[in-house]
Amino acid sequence: DQFINSAVIYEGSDAVHHLLSVASSLESMVLGEREILAQVKKSFEFAKEAGTNGHVLNLVSKTTVHIAKKVFSTTKIATRPVSVVSLAWMEFQKKGISLNAPILLIGAGQTNSNFARFLKKAGYSNVSVANRTLSKAETICSSEEGWTAHELGNKSGWVKPYQAVVTCTGSDLPLISQDLFDQLASEDFKILIDIALPADTEEEVQKGLASKYVGMKHLQSIADSNMAFRAIELEACEAILSEGLLQINQQFKERELELAMKEIPKIIKEIKSTAMGEVFKNDLDELDDTSKEVLEKILQYMEKKYISVPMKMAREVLLSQATKN
Repeated sequence: DQFINSAVIYEGSDAVHHLLSVASSLESMVLGEREILAQVKKSFEFAKEAGTNGHVLNLVSKTTVHIAKKVFSTTKIATRPVSVVSLAWMEFQKKGISLNAPILLIGAGQTNSNFARFLKKAGYSNVSVANRTLSKAETICSSEEGWTAHELGNKSGWVKPYQAVVTCTGSDLPLISQDLFDQLASEDFKILIDIALPADTEEEVQKGLASKYVGMKHLQSIADSNMAFRAIELEACEAILSEGLLQINQQFKERELELAMKEIPKIIKEIKSTAMGEVFKNDLDELDDTSKEVLEKILQYMEKKYISVPMKMAREVLLSQATKN
């Protein structure tokens, strides 16, 4: 009942425009989020497998993907990261931390798992992951040589000096006190990134680190600025969506034309059959084999033309109307 009462129903061109807008990530909470297009493509695939898409959605799906890709490639809607992990990684990179430097991840949830992917791709080889559930930390470390997993409660395993610490847990209270931080910070400590809400780091530690501390407040301010930049591109995106809407409308009219004229080949064949088998049967019987063969070739040629020419002319009329509109 909740879904039904909350549903917004679109029809005709409004429905197509909404689909294009969703696929292009203009309806997303995170404007320009590319993952939305992947979800739309997957939905089309599911519909095709289930046999629920029909010829209309088959037409719409290809153009929808094409238009969404054009939005991402020709506008700046997806530039300037807005995801917390991407922004945190950019702050991490600014510190110029060497690939063999000791790094600590506290927490093994989705956020830190995503951050770990950046570290792996960059080639960092000396990473410790501490988490309440050891198996989750082991999952993050399993594919990397030099990465070690630790149980958060067993501090003797992971409490040692690091150049960088990234923390994101679900704890209601701060985990990193001044005393603990003093044990975690090496002499050349670079950065503490705290992506947790509420923060995993005590305020006293945050203030003492100054520019070496990056928290959610700082990341959110960057995200807001980047979102404002992306919003400027909306007008350019709408122009591309309008172009897509015209394309789909044209394709739909052509498809309707094809469906309306699909009986023409059958009718032409019936006319030919009647002409040769009834109307001109006696005349044909008087012809020699060579003449019959030539006549058959002529009729086959005419048959193809009577099928293709009307279709071609009708398409030209549609294109002409589309150009005028």
